[in-house]
Amino acid sequence: MDENLEWRIRAFFDFWRKKHSFISKLDLSEQRYEANVLLWGSFDALSNLWAKEIGKSECGNSGKRIIFDAFLARYGGDVFKLVSLPDVWSRAERGDASKLPKNVCIFLSEIKRRKNGSNVYKYEDDFEMDARTIRSTSNDLNIDDVVHQVITNFPNANRAEIEQWLTLSRYGAIAYKVFRNTYKLLCI
Repeated sequence: MDENLEWRIRAFFDFWRKKHSFISKLDLSEQRYEANVLLWGSFDALSNLWAKEIGKSECGNSGKRIIFDAFLARYGGDVFKLVSLPDVWSRAERGDASKLPKNVCIFLSEIKRRKNGSNVYKYEDDFEMDARTIRSTSNDLNIDDVVHQVITNFPNANRAEIEQWLTLSRYGAIAYKVFRNTYKLLCI
């Protein structure tokens, strides 16, 4: 391996090891906010570096939110491959699905939907859950499962448009939006 390249790789990983070590030493009972800012900021920086080389074919000219989401979906574990169904329902009800056909929008607003109107959820397809059960990420679906359900029910639907729309409801994209909005509020 080229000596210069080897040095750059070593320096890169040494930098991230030091940052990880610093964050790990923070007292989370007192510095939870600071740790989150450093952690999510580090993920943001890593995702942008990743998109320039390794993730270039996957991200192309995507925006930072999509890059961040793709990075976490690739390396962050299964939870970052999930679509937040409450976010899908909310966006569909607010009309954020206007680019999608109306029948697809209605389907998405009702997919695996709660039966009662409270913050407690009940599903017709899961008899072990009852009205006293609180939602968790385990109640959400993988983006591929949602796309499959939409395409199965609406074969003429545009797969790419549906995937693009649903990507904004994955946990990585939501985390990026929340993190960035929090940062903007702090700077005002």
